[in-house]
Amino acid sequence: METNFGLTETFKRLDHKGLRAAATLVLLLSSQMVWAAVSISPSPSYDGSYTVSFPDTPLGCHDEPSGYGFNYTFCSTLFEYGGSSGNWNTPAASTSKGFTNKYQNTYYYYVHTIVTVLGSSSSYDSNTASVVVYRTAPDPNSYYYISSGSLPHPSVYVFGWNATDAQDGCDVDLDYYYDYGTYVGTIPQHGLSSTGSIYVYDNYYGLTSIDYVQAKVTCHGPGGPGDESSRLEF
Repeated sequence: METNFGLTETFKRLDHKGLRAAATLVLLLSSQMVWAAVSISPSPSYDGSYTVSFPDTPLGCHDEPSGYGFNYTFCSTLFEYGGSSGNWNTPAASTSKGFTNKYQNTYYYYVHTIVTVLGSSSSYDSNTASVVVYRTAPDPNSYYYISSGSLPHPSVYVFGWNATDAQDGCDVDLDYYYDYGTYVGTIPQHGLSSTGSIYVYDNYYGLTSIDYVQAKVTCHGPGGPGDESSRLEF
């Protein structure tokens, strides 16, 4: 990266004090510029994988000679915000960073660089590049069957699920109703695995005469939540 802003002859005629003043001018000029070009590929992403490239601003710190007896020191950091946040200045000298298994959302990236000349510093930011990640929502694949008793008034059901794209597991909420659809309360069972089953009984903490239970399973993954609901008649 050449950074003399056409000041070659000026630098040759300056003493140390003058060099500091000229270096400050360089910093002021640099602070008004967008130096780095950040790009993302592929964009959009349909599997949560993509690469952020910033060929003009390698991560970490490095020196570049000015040609006038002093160096420019550039220190660059990649920043992420949006669907998640983070920052990276390693591996040193790298000019790209790959991401995998990102969740469905929009992510933004830019490179922040601090340039130091003769003890004076300034900073500048690259352009901001964005990528939209699309992922498949979980499919709970829920099911149920009578475990004890028989219609029209069974006493126990099995309610189960065998979810796909649900790396973060599933939650079950059992909403109990009795006598003409009057809501009684909910029994939650959260933090379950992506595959499982539970028993659903015809009473709510000892309260019988349950009319039905609305059993809902919500599964979570990179594509967000996906849910299914079944009405279990008692």
